[in-house]
This record gives sequence, structure tokens and C-alpha cells, in this order.
Amino acid sequence: MQKAPVIAKVDLLVIGLSPNAVRIACDAASAGFQVFATTDYPYAGEDVAAHFETFTDESPELHHFFPEGGPASPNELKMRLEQALIRHGVSFLYQAHPVSALFDDNAHLSGMLFADRTGFQAILSRVLLDGTETRRALDLAGRFNRCAFCQSPSFIINHMGRQVPKGTIDLGKSVHTENGEYSLWQTTHQFKTNASEVPIFPQWPFHEENLATLQAWSDGDVYHSDFPRIAGVDLPLMGEFRPTLECPAILPEEEQYLPALFELVPHKSAPHAFGQNASHQFAEHLPGVQLVRKDTPIRYEDSQEFIEFELSDLVENVEETDVLVVGGGTGGAPATIAAARALPTKEGAAPRVICVEPLPVLGGECTAGRICCYYYGNRVGFTKELDEGITALGSNPEFTVEQSTKNIQWKEQWLLQKCV
Repeated sequence: MQKAPVIAKVDLLVIGLSPNAVRIACDAASAGFQVFATTDYPYAGEDVAAHFETFTDESPELHHFFPEGGPASPNELKMRLEQALIRHGVSFLYQAHPVSALFDDNAHLSGMLFADRTGFQAILSRVLLDGTETRRALDLAGRFNRCAFCQSPSFIINHMGRQVPKGTIDLGKSVHTENGEYSLWQTTHQFKTNASEVPIFPQWPFHEENLATLQAWSDGDVYHSDFPRIAGVDLPLMGEFRPTLECPAILPEEEQYLPALFELVPHKSAPHAFGQNASHQFAEHLPGVQLVRKDTPIRYEDSQEFIEFELSDLVENVEETDVLVVGGGTGGAPATIAAARALPTKEGAAPRVICVEPLPVLGGECTAGRICCYYYGNRVGFTKELDEGITALGSNPEFTVEQSTKNIQWKEQWLLQKCV
């Protein structure tokens, strides 16, 4: 049995930091409600910033935070939203993944269990607002559990570079930076599905997403979407649902329900709203496998209240592989490539290697960390192959093989290409 510290008891728990969700969180805090916000991204404004839509999205939500126009970049959006949360006294966590809904003794939704890099934490709340793109929180709460694909869904990726490549959609806009002027364009990648309806998790088409990133890239790219936006997917609600005492959960578009919900749901001091014995939604046990945890949590050690749960109850699906690489950074990405090359293959099948990486790119410090040049060391073996491969990706490389600096976009692309 595992224990997760209860790190907050609030009126409103916001999961997913879209601009609209951040606005509602700030408004609720200004009205005197206690609010906690989380996202599984490393920044706020994910539904716009992650897809590099700061130049194409002209929604009222963005105008609320940028009445003067803008934002001028994804970083400006992230910073403005984060500052708004801080200014309104809203506590928030980045890279916190919702893994199980919490219910009180009366089977009423009362919060969420989260997993992050330091362990598990529980947040208890009167009302839950789901601002995630995939409606993950509502899925866990039992309000919504399927997405429907059209016959030809596609991934959309926005790009910035010096020249619009042929065969792409010219967005007709340009960006001025200290390094010059860049054009904006868009690429699409269509893929086929085997069913009209599939669960959001675990069958999200991650491999197709990687292929889309590979096929969309050109050697003129200076910046592109962290993650593609998927088009042709309908995320319906289950029937004619309305928030109730049993399931006080809403989407940002349903903001009109908030005042009534706060009246409907008992205040946080009510015993049944935050029962000591709050339980979570059990998944089917994993046959033949016992999940254990050997590390010691390093955060919230002073918490006075805990939620007990079984790790096995959180498993939704199982993947089998020959090699699992945890982390696709400066060591993990080469290890993934090396493992796939070294493993013996069965007839007609490639070796099965899975690399899990929380960031949108491979390479760790040498890509996402923007450390794009070497310090000391002999550049031989895989490093030599990497340098030669990066330089050969395009017709006009920015740096030669001999130079210690490398183009970060090209390095990301080469590592992904080899892993795929």
C-alpha cells in the first residue's frame, strides 16, 4: 500500500493551464475562493504555446491577457499566464500528471491523485475544472472516456523559418526577431485509424505523431510546434451531462456552472467533502505483475494527511518490450538507438525498444537545454556519427563537422529520425 500526501484542500482544482482555464482560476481566486492549478506540461498556456499558435490564435482568451495584442512568442504567453496566477494567489504545479480521481465516502468526486518526478500527491477539492486538451481529468472522473476519430484525422504542425518550403501552407505572416525576419507555415500529416472510436489513452497514435514531426521538418526550420495539434477528432461529452453533487466537474466552456456548483457542493469544512478515507477509482488489477516502489518521496514530507492507494490499481494498459529506456536525454537517446541496433531481431520483426521522455524532444541538455556546443572530450564513436549525421541532414548546414557547435533543431531531428 502506497501513501500520497494531501498537499492542498481547495474550492476549485484546475487541471490543465489553457489561457481560458487560467482566466477562470484567477477570477475564482479574485472572488475569494481557494484555487489550485496543475498541468502536465512544463509551462502554462499549453494548448496554444505547445502548438506554436501564438501567431495564429486570435481567441478572446488570449485578448484577455494581451489587450495590447500578441503574444509575440510562446515564451511571452507562458510568462504572462504564470504571472497572472502568481498575482492572484493561485498555487500551481507543473509536470503533474493526473492519474486517479478521488472520491469521498459517499462516492462523490472530491479531488485528484497526481504523479510527478518526485512521487505522488493528492489534492482535494469541491469543484474540478478540466482544462486539458484530451479531457483527461473528466475521463478519470468518469464523465467522459472516449474520443471519436474521423476517417482521416491529421496532425498539424506550425513552423517558423527563413523560407516557406514547397508543399506547405503559407500562413502569410512573418515574425521579427533580433536575428531577422522569419516566415510562418503549416504542415499536415494524415493517418488512418482502425476504428471509429478509440480510447484517448493508451492508444493515442504516438508513432504517427513522431512520423508527422519527421516528415514536416525542413532544413530551413528555426522553430516548430513542441507537439502537433490533432485535427479530425471529436471530444464529446457523455450524453446530456450536467455537473452534480456526485460529479462536480466542468470544462472551461461551461464556466456558467461555477457559481451554482459552489452553492451546490458543500464547503471544504464539511466532513464528507474531505473524508480521511477518500478512496480512488480502482482499475483492473494487472495479472502476474506486482508493482513496487523502492525510492523515498522527497517532497511534502511534513504533510499531516495522506491518501492510501495500490500502485497496481493505477495501471491502464501494459506494453511489452525487450528494452525500456527511461529518459531520452544525452545518454538515453543514444542508448535507445544502440539498443535497437544491438538486439537480435526475429524474422520479419524489429527489436522492441521503448524510450519514455517527458519533454517534447530527444537530446536533453544538448537540445532542450540549449547547450549546443562541446566543452572537452574526444569526439569519436557515436559522437562522431552524430556530428556527421547532423551536418548531412540538409543541403546548407550551419556548421561543419569539425566545428564544436551544432544546430539544435537539426540535432533534435537526427536523434528522432534514428530512434524512429
